[in-house]
Amino acid sequence: GTFLALPFEKQEFDTITASYAFHHCDEEERLLAVREMKRVLRSGGRIIIADLMFADKKARSRYEEQCTARQRAELEDECFTTVEA
Repeated sequence: GTFLALPFEKQEFDTITASYAFHHCDEEERLLAVREMKRVLRSGGRIIIADLMFADKKARSRYEEQCTARQRAELEDECFTTVEA
């Protein structure tokens, strides 16, 4: 499935988790995913998101400098966010 269109009724869950999936989504898709999670979340429920991110753009640049060409190319397919975002 996809968390852009969850196959569940409104307010069906107390807790929703997304583990290492958000870096596959661009900014617009992330917003859609969170809206969809909120739709199926009960009042007072929790959304837990675990993923990879960088502290800021400089941290990403420093990381990329240490990567091989192949690793840098793989990073281009991912949408890692930063804490400052």
